[in-house]
This record gives sequence, structure tokens and C-alpha cells, in this order.
Amino acid sequence: MELGGPLERQAVRNTELPALRIELEQAKQDGKIDSFDLYLLGVVLQALEAPEAARAALIQSVSAYPLNWSAWQALASLCRDKQQVPFDKYSCHVHERR
Repeated sequence: MELGGPLERQAVRNTELPALRIELEQAKQDGKIDSFDLYLLGVVLQALEAPEAARAALIQSVSAYPLNWSAWQALASLCRDKQQVPFDKYSCHVHERR
């Protein structure tokens, strides 16, 4: 069901997100979560309007696998300034132009 234009954020809520959050957080607590699951947790938390928790999950995701561009994009969308993004830790992954 499309409530707006194709580029507008949908007003429809996914009712499965709270259950998915619980499942992912339990897997994290049990140590059974990888960088991609952390990315998914961050996206779920962002959709549930928990930006601080989403940012923490996404930082853990890029810490575990810095080449996940989707996780970096999601993280950047949650950060108001550069100090909230741990770029300095991953400077070896950023190629400088010479």
C-alpha cells in the first residue's frame, strides 16, 4: 500500500519490528550475532525510532566488518556531526587521492 509518492517515507508500520528487535538483541546477548546481523539490528532500531541504540549497533557492525557500505550509510544518516562517526579508527580503509 503506497500512501505517498515513491520517494516518500511510508507511514505504514511494520508490526514485526519489535519481535525482530527482541530476537536480534537476544542473539547479540548470546554471542550469536555477526556484523550483518548487527547492521540489521541497527536498521530495525532506526525504524523503531531508537537512534542512540541504532547508532551503537551500526558502530559495532562497521567495527566488525568495515567494508559494509550499507552499514556506513545507515550510520551516517544517524550522525549529526563527524565526531559521532568513528572514521579515525578506519582511516586505513579510506583511500586518499594523491
